[in-house]
Amino acid sequence: MEVNYSDGKKLQLWVKDRGELDGISVFLNGHLVRCFADQVTHKFPLERPPESVKLLVAFGGNDGGVTAIVDVTDGNSELVVARQKPEDGMKHEYVLKSI
Repeated sequence: MEVNYSDGKKLQLWVKDRGELDGISVFLNGHLVRCFADQVTHKFPLERPPESVKLLVAFGGNDGGVTAIVDVTDGNSELVVARQKPEDGMKHEYVLKSI
């Protein structure tokens, strides 16, 4: 899923496991950057890339989870700009593109 990241915005990746704690791995351009196994909503700030960057969230087990790219530019409100649910599979992919 492609997400445009304009100058002046602040985006975060939100990740939450659906049920069983089978583990979650987060990759940035194919490199593992985080692993965890809990049911807390994890929020990761996303730097605006020079051109584009690929994010991949891989859920272990067979129940999956929810991921979202959230615009947190306005500290008083949060806006979901992209979201994937368990029905979207065990791997959620986003491509952030600078515009």
